[in-house]
Formats: sequence, structure tokens, C-alpha cells
Amino acid sequence: MTSKTFTPDTFWLNTMETCWIARLGAHQQQKIKNEPFHMAGGDVLNVGDMFTAIGRTGSAGNQPIKLTPPWVQRYEGIATLPDSDSWYPNRNMALFSALIPNETENFVSIKGREDTFGIKDGYYIAYLMHDDGTLFYLRGKACTSNVVKCQSIDRYHHD
Repeated sequence: MTSKTFTPDTFWLNTMETCWIARLGAHQQQKIKNEPFHMAGGDVLNVGDMFTAIGRTGSAGNQPIKLTPPWVQRYEGIATLPDSDSWYPNRNMALFSALIPNETENFVSIKGREDTFGIKDGYYIAYLMHDDGTLFYLRGKACTSNVVKCQSIDRYHHD
């Protein structure tokens, strides 16, 4: 993972089992759009909104996003993949961070590494956005795909 050259223009994606991990250089982070995500079920996710689950349990290929307590995800905005991306040029990615409420950091943990990273380091949880309000990602090394239907959301509200 760290063997790639990281520059301010980097937009790097790594497949995980439940999402992509995106690492954005400083220039790419400046391009993040503060725009809402209009979900297939009619709900709208605004930047800063937090949740514990999105989607409904479906077939094996269409699993929801579901977090283990006490974790929540926060919507961070939209980034557009560079036109040089070989699979998804100029496509929008919904970006998220994960956090434990009332903690000061938001984290991304890369399997096989002991350290954690956050959006301050340019790391985001990412899903490819489809025009119908669904989210898409490839799962792990097998490159099977998953579509999150986004028909429902369990929002997290501060106490």
C-alpha cells in the first residue's frame, strides 16, 4: 500500500470486503464537493450526517452498509475519479469517515496494519455512486461486486 508514490494529485483506491478505501492527495481533497447524496429510497444524506446502517438486507450480492456499535459513519461529500482512472473515469464517489461518537478522531483501519488513518491523512471510505441513488463497490481480491440499494437509513443523532 505505501509503496505507491503519494503526491498532492493522488486519487488511489483499494478494494476491501465492505467498501473501497480511497486515499486522496491534498489537491484531490480540495476538489471534494460539499453536495448531498440523494438515496434511492428518497432520503437525502447531507455532508456531516451520520448513520449506523444504509439499505435493506437483500441477496448475497446486495448487502447493506451496517456498522458494529459503537461505530458510526459520517458522510463527507463527493469526489470525482480522475479521467485517468482505467475502470471508472470521471465517476463520482461518495466519501465517508468512520468514528466513535464523542471521540476526537475519525478512522480508517487497513487490514493487516496495526496503525489507523483518518481523513486528516487523506483516507476515506468510498463507494461508487450510481445515478439511481445506489452505491457500488468491489469486494476484496475476488472482485465480486455489491450494490447497496439505499432504500432506508438508520440515522445517528447526538444525545
